[in-house]
Amino acid sequence: MIEQFLFSAFPELFSYSYLATSIFRVSVGYLWLSNYRSAMPATRGLHALIGILLILGALTQPAAIVATVLALYLWMNYSPIKQQSDFWFLMAVANLLLLFTGPGPLAFDLPI
Repeated sequence: MIEQFLFSAFPELFSYSYLATSIFRVSVGYLWLSNYRSAMPATRGLHALIGILLILGALTQPAAIVATVLALYLWMNYSPIKQQSDFWFLMAVANLLLLFTGPGPLAFDLPI
């Protein structure tokens, strides 16, 4: 119904919008998992755990809370390079989005 009032270059893509949250969650999880090798040794396990939970869609919102706190901590304390600082800030914002939107339809997450 609302699609007829929205101006878009590709309005037919609105019918697939339910998949967007799942695609976004898997992408953010992949970034956490791929970044764990370059992480500090104390946080490597946390990077891997957050990435796996987000990719699977299990415990998405608790993982997003922990990921947001970790990303903000890394943004404020361990980012001497400007590009790394921007990356961790964007990761914090992406995890906040997952916290508020949830895991999406393609997840193993159960409502609490």
